[in-house]
Amino acid sequence: MNSSIARPASPHQEGSSGPAPSRASQDAAARPIRCIGVVGLGHMGEEFAQNLVSDGYEVIVEDRDAERAQALQPHGARVAARLADLAPCDAVITSLPNDEVLASVALLPDGLAAILAPSSIHISMSNG
Repeated sequence: MNSSIARPASPHQEGSSGPAPSRASQDAAARPIRCIGVVGLGHMGEEFAQNLVSDGYEVIVEDRDAERAQALQPHGARVAARLADLAPCDAVITSLPNDEVLASVALLPDGLAAILAPSSIHISMSNG
């Protein structure tokens, strides 16, 4: 990998109020991100996916237009047949046109909030 993305540090500091992070969350924070999902392959999402593949990450792509996702397969991206295929991702970037579409991808019973591990990161880059 040409670059490495580390998980953000825990906001908990000694002397702060609130519970200390669990050992499991500390271990998760120490693991590097290796698999990244990209949902929404318009201009921005396609560029995100191509750059991440070029940097050596395992990238899983999903778009409601299957042809957009399949176009990235020859470059090294894996194509998700459904959102559940993104479950193994350490991080998922969504690049969607508006909040309604974002909510349908992230918050429905079979959406990202339901399928991703608690240690996974969702980054919304939606521009609407």
